[in-house]
Amino acid sequence: MKNIFPDASIAAFTATADNQTRHDISEKLAIKKSNIILKGFDRPNLFLEVRDKDMFRPILLSYLKKRKGISGIVYCLSRRETDALTVFLSSNGFKAISYHAGKTPEYRRESYNKFVTESDVVMVATIAFGMGIDKSDIRYVVHASLPGSMEAFYQEVGRAGRDNLPSDTLLFYGLSD
Repeated sequence: MKNIFPDASIAAFTATADNQTRHDISEKLAIKKSNIILKGFDRPNLFLEVRDKDMFRPILLSYLKKRKGISGIVYCLSRRETDALTVFLSSNGFKAISYHAGKTPEYRRESYNKFVTESDVVMVATIAFGMGIDKSDIRYVVHASLPGSMEAFYQEVGRAGRDNLPSDTLLFYGLSD
């Protein structure tokens, strides 16, 4: 593109790229001189809460009952945990959907469409649910366990409140984390 349109501006956007990734992006886009603008993770509309994992399920139910009728994501570390928590939430009256890489592409597509078009879905997911989510009114993100990294945590909680309205995040932790 730069050879065909030498005076055109090229822009690349990413949420949490480290220095090496930013360099790789500039290189792959053949940008010899790039102006990199970094913005910190200051989201004043997000309320961050951390809770001990003791009594996880009752606390989670109470948390979700206060948010009944609004969209949110509950992240789990494994497929098994995702499926089990979905069954638990469904049996307690929530419209919960399990989403992970073990599901068929058709199931994941239908689940995603339901999540983005309905206002009261709890998406219970592994990190397979993340990139490309196009829903601005996610009001909460819960981590059933500690995420794999700080970068993953920032990416995942950043899916809440993209419309700049107040949104909540809840991180559960245990001594085994």
